[in-house]
Amino acid sequence: MPKDAGIEMRRSTDNGVTWSEPVSVYQGVNWEPYLLELSSGEIHCYFTDSSRTGIEGKDTGTAMVISRDGGQTWIPSFGSIPYYVIRMKWEQDGKTYFNHQMPSVIQLKGSDELAAAVETNNRGTYYISLAYSGEDGEWDHLDADQEGPADSDNLSFLGSAPYLSQFPSGETVLSYNQSSTFYMKMGDAKARNFGSAYSPFSGKGYWGTLNLVNPHQLVGAMPDTSNGTIMLSQFILNHRINAVRRNVKVDGNNKEWVNTDHALFVGEKSQVQGTLRCSCDDKNVYFLVEVLDRSLLRGDYATVYLSPDDSKSLTNGAKRIQVSMDGLKSTETYAGKWNNAEMGVEVKTYVCNDTNEDRIDNYGYIAEISVPRSSLTISSGQVLVNFSITDNKEEEAVSDVSSISRWIPVAGL
Repeated sequence: MPKDAGIEMRRSTDNGVTWSEPVSVYQGVNWEPYLLELSSGEIHCYFTDSSRTGIEGKDTGTAMVISRDGGQTWIPSFGSIPYYVIRMKWEQDGKTYFNHQMPSVIQLKGSDELAAAVETNNRGTYYISLAYSGEDGEWDHLDADQEGPADSDNLSFLGSAPYLSQFPSGETVLSYNQSSTFYMKMGDAKARNFGSAYSPFSGKGYWGTLNLVNPHQLVGAMPDTSNGTIMLSQFILNHRINAVRRNVKVDGNNKEWVNTDHALFVGEKSQVQGTLRCSCDDKNVYFLVEVLDRSLLRGDYATVYLSPDDSKSLTNGAKRIQVSMDGLKSTETYAGKWNNAEMGVEVKTYVCNDTNEDRIDNYGYIAEISVPRSSLTISSGQVLVNFSITDNKEEEAVSDVSSISRWIPVAGL
């Protein structure tokens, strides 16, 4: 019975040890509730509502209720008709139905606009659809037999169980399921123009979620229903980073850098992983390379690529610095090909193993690099950077090393 169904909320202020008495949020048949707190403090509870039109068949759509007092009371009130906000009309065999369910909604960074990813069951085939509130951040309140909003990308691509997230820098990430497989797509700062699909898990299951850990890290999860486990994976976002002005002693010790800097990350293809951080002062630009490698060989190395920020292709201003566990391997400039060149680079390394103090996880090495500003072409306080690690002669880089079109800007120099 509808009156026997609904949504309640409990709170914990001690990390889940104890919980408050329940607060009644919504009364009526529903599933897949989703909470969103806006920058204003207003809280939205979105959910899939069921059979609200009275039309024969299984109708759904996304409805919502709102709290302006931290979730203590809700509008419309418990037992009232909710706000219908995201619905799509479709027909089959002369009958009209509605859909758009399992909502995930975000407030886009730097604006009031809301973006929603929903699941759409159209004639038994599941799609991902996207909907947008407009710049005012207010959804139109629809009738039960009305579709909207006007700005919707219905049936965008095959999939179900969407989850939408956004990094502070603007990049959006959309996860979803298709054929029991967890997929992810990157979108722009408006939660549009999503790229190609990426599947991180080998297991099969249903539903899934994303959780932002910090401005550069995202965790994805999905149940593996074949063995009753939860699949988890951490994803690192490579994007524009800022150099920190500081005094750096080039000694192979990373203590000056701990918990203070943005970093670029490489490490998808093998057990080897590496990060690159940047600092500067009036005379030098500094890089910290940290490599995790449980099978470290003397032939393994890391490479820092540098190019003027205003270049469109590799030019004579491009530099390449290679370091290994033993220190500086080579310094080169580009002139149609990479050629050895003196750049005044200083490098100190520290090898981590089971006999030394571990300064990074388990095994690998640290390299602190000092590059004189006079050896670089710095435009408007920026350079373009690429970073790679080479393990057993296989190079893995942040982006294509032969084209600077996707090299990462480092600002603040």
